[in-house]
Amino acid sequence: MTFCNRSNVEEIVCGSAGAEGVIVRTTGKGGRTTALRARYGIVAATGGWGQDKEFVPAYQNLECTAQPGSTATMIKALLKVGALPVMLDMFQLGPWARPDEKGADPSSFLADYAFAEGIALDRKTGSRLMNELADRRIRAEAQLRVLAKGTKDEPNYPFCFCSEETTTRAEGFEAAYREGTVKKSNTVEDLARLHHVDLAALKAVIADWNDIVAGRKADPSRSRST
Repeated sequence: MTFCNRSNVEEIVCGSAGAEGVIVRTTGKGGRTTALRARYGIVAATGGWGQDKEFVPAYQNLECTAQPGSTATMIKALLKVGALPVMLDMFQLGPWARPDEKGADPSSFLADYAFAEGIALDRKTGSRLMNELADRRIRAEAQLRVLAKGTKDEPNYPFCFCSEETTTRAEGFEAAYREGTVKKSNTVEDLARLHHVDLAALKAVIADWNDIVAGRKADPSRSRST
């Protein structure tokens, strides 16, 4: 068995006996194309096509946490020769990204802690946008609804915040804070100014959330799908 690093399969070559080889292009400067013949057949182990904007047109305006090489080149080659992949329509959206980060950077790891112990808000309304402990699909779809309220010039990014105590045990916090992708607010007033959210609405949602955590009232978001 021979391994070809830094190489992409661009085409599957078929003959009378079926798949007989592949066309491979090496990556980087001066990349070249090579034809490789298969002795017994081809086994394709591929996946990760989140960075292929053409292949996922419904979410082409979203960033992806996958590495840049996660394209559908191999899947397209398989489809071209009549292969039948299973569940290509099944994929997930991660609700933990940040608009000024590309990929799975430190604040993505902190987000798990912030969701578990904090509040996610729609800045336009100053209200919670979901059950922060819901599954990934529910949280991601809730965030998309909030994003839809904004425009290209004035985006409406949802945001999540937590206590300083949470950050003391949160993976990714120190790196994210150092890089400036996570901000610190010393007061509720500072937090409202940072995210351009109504101060009275922010104070009300924090008081409401504290009552829920203390068990003095039920969480209304738990009784809804969002």
